[in-house]
Amino acid sequence: MLEEQRRSLSARGGSELDLVQLDALRGAMLGAELGRADEARRDFAQAREQLKLALGDKPSRDLGPNWPRTYRGKVMRREAEGLFKVRGIPLPEPDAK
Repeated sequence: MLEEQRRSLSARGGSELDLVQLDALRGAMLGAELGRADEARRDFAQAREQLKLALGDKPSRDLGPNWPRTYRGKVMRREAEGLFKVRGIPLPEPDAK
């Protein structure tokens, strides 16, 4: 389902990267709530990668023109991390690049 949303959003163009990130975080939190640890971890890793793309390699205080969505994404990421901790789901390792 997330892949279908991604294709739909990317077809519209623009700054839809933030929306994909928020959808991935929602999927991660939903997966954690439902006890689907593998799906939750996969979606969380995807959201983290999207946030990295949105902020660039060197995050700064400037969150860009879509700062409300970027800020919301950072807040949701922290919420997901807390939920993973409560549910005993280990966070996926960040990609080493």
